[in-house]
Amino acid sequence: MPMRLVIFLFLLLVIPQCAPAQTVLSDNIAIMNNSSSTVEQKLAAYTKVFNHYQYAQPDSAQWYAKRGLDEFTESGNELGIASMTVLLALVDGSHGRFEAAKKKQLSALEIFSRLDDKHGMANAHNGLGVIDGKLGDFEDAIKHFTQALTLFEAIQDTNGVASTYFRIGVVSEKTNALDQALEYYAKVLKLLETGKVQTTTDIVYVYNNIGIVYAKKGDIGKALPYFEKALAGSSAPEKAGLRMMTLNNLGIVYDNLGNDKMSLHYIDEALKLTEDKNMPEEHARLTISRAAVVGKQDPATALKTLNGTLDTIRALGMRSIEADIYDVMVDMYSQTGDYKNAFVTLSRLRRLEDSLESTDKAKEIANLLAVQELEASTARLALAEAKSNTARLTRNATLVIAALLAAALVGAFWSLRRTSRLNAELSLREADLQRSNEMKDKLFSIIGHDLRGPIGNIPVMLDLMNAPDITDEERQYLTDSIIIHTQASNETLDKLLYWGQAQIKGAGLNKTTFSATAYVNNCIQLTNTSANHKQISVTSRVTDGISVSADASHFEFIIRNLLSNAIKFTHPGGSVTISADSKQIPGMIVFSVADTGVGISPDRINDIFKPFASSTRGTADEKGTSIGLMLCQQFVRENGGEIWVQSTPGKGTTFYFTIPAAGAA
Repeated sequence: MPMRLVIFLFLLLVIPQCAPAQTVLSDNIAIMNNSSSTVEQKLAAYTKVFNHYQYAQPDSAQWYAKRGLDEFTESGNELGIASMTVLLALVDGSHGRFEAAKKKQLSALEIFSRLDDKHGMANAHNGLGVIDGKLGDFEDAIKHFTQALTLFEAIQDTNGVASTYFRIGVVSEKTNALDQALEYYAKVLKLLETGKVQTTTDIVYVYNNIGIVYAKKGDIGKALPYFEKALAGSSAPEKAGLRMMTLNNLGIVYDNLGNDKMSLHYIDEALKLTEDKNMPEEHARLTISRAAVVGKQDPATALKTLNGTLDTIRALGMRSIEADIYDVMVDMYSQTGDYKNAFVTLSRLRRLEDSLESTDKAKEIANLLAVQELEASTARLALAEAKSNTARLTRNATLVIAALLAAALVGAFWSLRRTSRLNAELSLREADLQRSNEMKDKLFSIIGHDLRGPIGNIPVMLDLMNAPDITDEERQYLTDSIIIHTQASNETLDKLLYWGQAQIKGAGLNKTTFSATAYVNNCIQLTNTSANHKQISVTSRVTDGISVSADASHFEFIIRNLLSNAIKFTHPGGSVTISADSKQIPGMIVFSVADTGVGISPDRINDIFKPFASSTRGTADEKGTSIGLMLCQQFVRENGGEIWVQSTPGKGTTFYFTIPAAGAA
């Protein structure tokens, strides 16, 4: 069983402070109630009371934060409003209300920025970074944490610096930069050792996360003592969240040591805490941990539990946790010999991972190309402007010296026109260059996701087929799936090739006169496997007398792409019909590809031919690349025709396109 350690990102304003004792708590409440207390005193009191109740009694924490917000709103104190808004955002985040939390943090950041309150701005950036981290957007999380660190360093806030080091360590661990994570945690410990950070609770968080990193590195011997230190320091009620996190990680460590009894003991204790404190995200993570342990002996029970947890996670929008659930489910299905569901779940996992993974490498290449070409364009534009300025100066001098000379006027006029034309041409070329760079960026994205997805699944399916206890039915299912994924890869490569020829090389038309019937029948033959797999009947009503004048490769691509789409979006048992009408428009053949499929929603139909419009999945979860219809429109127009679509959601779609008839003028 692989190591499944989870770091819980807490929405903390600063590194956790020691909660005030009951007498100190009473003193802070007294400060809040005292009308003569200053704004600074009340802010500090509200924050300390909030920290005291945040995990032990979250409803009480929220009540005090709302009370503070009402008080500062009534007095019109913006600093107080922003500070209380941040506290309320922490409550939203701990209950999975991430959009509400983000709105509050952004609202607070706006106020702090207007007040030039660097401490408040830094705290808001930290809060936004934590939300992004929980949602799996680690790139934006690091951006917020970096801004927070810069602000804290500028005002020499050691507590703030330490808290941000801690958060960067968390994100580093989540992105598997384990040595970097240890480096940032070591920075926090160093600050603690120097006594520059006035807190004690934070060291428990650091101990826990150092244990996680060592466990992920496979060094359980180093991990266990850190978890035990963290647990020993988290017994107080106000540290319930930290205790829950540490209990979970101890449970996973003992699972990896083969001690299931101790593992379930710790995990169950942690689950009880999440139920008592209403912590849905943490409860879901713990459910995954428990299922991984139980599944070793009773995978059926584990799978039932995980399937039930999926609905909660999807409702909360926690896609990274959803991926963790799929990961465990693949193991469970494989363990029970249910290879069909193992593959289906693995496919879902791969799609989710693709959506979570960054395409930084692809974008980096595209951006390098863009920067290089745009710099060249800028240099040319600067040269043209210099020439323009020179020409203008020359023209003015000539007008002063010989204002009555017609030749000088004509020369200046033509010089101005040439310069203007040059600038216009450069502007057009720069615009074309920008569009080209955008297309290149999208092309790399397609290669990174749409092409890699189908190809990446094939080795996994082949590995599943080699399992000794796989049934003939499951082997056939996997074989059919490999065929579908191979066809999808070929389709993508084919479309990318055409796109490259059309956009990069500027390939021209090769018009000939030919019978459309043979090309239509060939396309039907090429898509037979997909149609038969879904039991879809494909009928051609294109007669032998239909001849067209067009680029044959373009025509075949258009038919094959429209036919492939029709099969993709038609339910099993449906039908697809290809027709041709030579009488509807003089000199043109009107081709149509009609299906009985799911149809196209009105909000998508207007954008369906736009470059790189968003694609949807087929009725058998087939993947599309979104560039096929864009190329169809381009090729139809290059051959002198037009393309359009009619669709009724739930009933079907018909694509029409025109091509010049053979012999037409």
